[in-house]
Amino acid sequence: MSPPDCYCDTIILEVVGTMIRRATQADIGEMQEVFVSSLKGELPEKQDIEDWKAMIQNGGVYVYEEANQIIGFGALEIRRGYIDALYVRTDYKRQGIGPIILNQLEELAKLNGIEVVELDAAFCSETFYDKWGYERVSESIGKDKKIFHMRKKL
Repeated sequence: MSPPDCYCDTIILEVVGTMIRRATQADIGEMQEVFVSSLKGELPEKQDIEDWKAMIQNGGVYVYEEANQIIGFGALEIRRGYIDALYVRTDYKRQGIGPIILNQLEELAKLNGIEVVELDAAFCSETFYDKWGYERVSESIGKDKKIFHMRKKL
């Protein structure tokens, strides 16, 4: 059931054995596994998990599945036009999954009348977002690492 304050399709892409779909609360455990894999063992903070649950409730989280396993996920805070998360399991990086998830979040933003999306990228992911048209707006230091605030006009 879609929340009344946003528009989003349930299944966007389905190719034999692969699909991208809206996340459900039941996906939280696998999303945590993806997060840990993506960040090489770093555990999500309790606030991250609570944020994901709220964004799932609002229809802004999509998961990429292959053979019934969540390989990656992305989260958009619809009201702010802010991409809060985009993670892909380490073993599946550089296989085109990140851009598929990013594209889905951008399409969701457009469907909800958002003209500019923003995100905060870690140093290691800045080139990924740069490749897909995001521009660096500012930078800061967060949790002992450089963070780039980026945006893209849709």
